[in-house]
Amino acid sequence: MKKLAVVLGLILLGLAFLIVKYDVKIKLGANEQKITGDNNFVDAHLNQSLPPFTLTDLNGNEISSQALTGKRVHINFWSTSCKPCLEEFSELNHLKAQAGDDVVFLAMAPDNAEKVSRTVHRRPFNYTLIPDAGQYLAQLGVTAYPKNFFVDRAGIVRRITEGSQQKLDGASLSLKADNFNVYRQILDAMK
Repeated sequence: MKKLAVVLGLILLGLAFLIVKYDVKIKLGANEQKITGDNNFVDAHLNQSLPPFTLTDLNGNEISSQALTGKRVHINFWSTSCKPCLEEFSELNHLKAQAGDDVVFLAMAPDNAEKVSRTVHRRPFNYTLIPDAGQYLAQLGVTAYPKNFFVDRAGIVRRITEGSQQKLDGASLSLKADNFNVYRQILDAMK
């Protein structure tokens, strides 16, 4: 019995550390409730104007944050070496297909155009792809992938997600990717 108490105590101590160290969130339906933790990245950008940028997409077209005013925008920050990023491409492609032309979908990566091109050749990603965005990502403070900004028509960052969005599958009692539903709800709320 004493061993069980020690083990449970260590587990609780470990969970408390994780909650404080990593901005742990509990998902309740479409809402996320922040438990605790330091989240300077979110605090720096949420409900703030999207920091300005002018970058070049994979096709050589110039993309400017200024040209996005008046449109809802989903920006996916990803990397060619990020397995969770690559795994969410099919859900993100589905999201883009469902939303139509009412939302601008951008995908910024720090990787060079050749790496991005090779990656999306093997695993299609239908967003406007912006390679070589490392300097802008550093300016934002993006240090881990995937991250997502949801920007309203006024150019204000209204939601930020970090990592893959998941839900509990009741049948298997395991976590399943749910990026499509979570992101669709966010975009619908920004209409």
